[in-house]
Amino acid sequence: VTPLRIGRVGAPGVDLVDFDGGLARRYGAAPGTTYLLRPDQHVCARWMRITPQRLQAALARATTTETA
Repeated sequence: VTPLRIGRVGAPGVDLVDFDGGLARRYGAAPGTTYLLRPDQHVCARWMRITPQRLQAALARATTTETA
């Protein structure tokens, strides 16, 4: 898992600049929103306010090899 901070031009700590707001529109992003994305861009989870516990639980579900 690699965290990626996406933001506007000039925003501090940004890894990827969303120049025209296309990513924000596509994913309905707002400041503070957190997403867990698969490599094929499928959204596994989305939070308006993230907690470490929720992130760990989602990562566990997304990376499990068990079947139900």
